[in-house]
Amino acid sequence: AQAAGPIGTVNSPAAGYFIGSTDGYETSFSYDSVKEITLDQLDQEPVQQPVADNVVGKVVSGLNWYVVCKVSGTDSLQVDGITMPFASTGSIPAKVVAINQESRQSDAVVVLECSYMNNELSKVRKESVQIAVNTHSGIMVNKKAIHVEPVMKVIDDGSGRQVKQEVMV
Repeated sequence: AQAAGPIGTVNSPAAGYFIGSTDGYETSFSYDSVKEITLDQLDQEPVQQPVADNVVGKVVSGLNWYVVCKVSGTDSLQVDGITMPFASTGSIPAKVVAINQESRQSDAVVVLECSYMNNELSKVRKESVQIAVNTHSGIMVNKKAIHVEPVMKVIDDGSGRQVKQEVMV
């Protein structure tokens, strides 16, 4: 009975992940055409739009977000994950969804799709990114330690006779 009523309400135009900050760069690049971004578009300095006084945050309604970066000439890239050392402590799963370049020798724009999100990543705009390419896990064994030789083994052929058979081990 003594609790005060709400001081106001905030209505959202969509459901999604609420981020309690805005910086004016929300419309710098089109989410719908990010996979077609060119090197010239990436090199342009994004324009910061003024944020209205009544704006309290933004709602991210999509499941995926994108990292767009410039890489030297390539025609294929297998990405296992990315790391943003100043924004996240661990590896962020990512996959290549576009490599946009004029020729195989020219620099390229690589578009990486991510679905992992946390509060720190929601505030990142321009960040150093380390890309993990072709990582492997398991035990590394020196090739000299692997020994392959044919071995003869004696088996029963089903009619009571014993037959020698070569087996690789």
